[in-house]
Amino acid sequence: MRRFLLMSALLAAFFPIACGESPTEIEANSVAHFAKKGGKGSSSDVCLSERGGKNCTLRLITNPARFARATAGLAGQLIDFNELDASPLNNTIERREAFNGGTYANVGVIFSNPNGYPLYIAPGGLFWNPTNSLSVGRFPYDPFCVPGPTDPCEAPYQEDDDLDVSFDPPCTAAGFTILDGGIGSTGEFVAFLDADGSEIARTNVPSLFFGLVSLDRPIARVSIEERADEGDDVTYDDFQCLGS
Repeated sequence: MRRFLLMSALLAAFFPIACGESPTEIEANSVAHFAKKGGKGSSSDVCLSERGGKNCTLRLITNPARFARATAGLAGQLIDFNELDASPLNNTIERREAFNGGTYANVGVIFSNPNGYPLYIAPGGLFWNPTNSLSVGRFPYDPFCVPGPTDPCEAPYQEDDDLDVSFDPPCTAAGFTILDGGIGSTGEFVAFLDADGSEIARTNVPSLFFGLVSLDRPIARVSIEERADEGDDVTYDDFQCLGS
């Protein structure tokens, strides 16, 4: 298990990216938007602050390797759930004990579903899940209940994968991975919020990894909105809170 990370280079070694609008004025899901406005970046590393280049203070990163380079030198938490007993090794939450979202409260990280659905640890070793990951309600491919338009599943077997993750103390950088699906459908998004509950950045760019580096406003919460009952049940893994 890896719970603490110590990166090896300076956070200030940013990729040269420039942009000219504040996070409240831009659409973080459109790289073409930045190009049209004269900004520079890539689909996996976009500056959202008014200051660009090496002075960029807010970066949305959807490539885990770039996120690792951008946060090199920052110590913090990595929660991958691999130290937890997720037995039995099967693909259903039926008769499985729910996960306590406060398990990592001792390191300042709390998980919850805003609609009150239970959380479970999906065991590593399943065909879609190489290591332990966090599921809201039913697992992907859970055979116990397959929802249909006239026969919806009852809770907790519904596909409601919304997730809130709080960090105390807040982080300079936060990131996580999505398994067996991704954000990108209409109405789905990832939002990063500060300690006052104000939104720092939001994106619905299709991706399996989301990371934000926020130098001026520490990240106190990540809110993931994932459409329910649409057949793309997902799980989450590798939550990072760095520079807290």
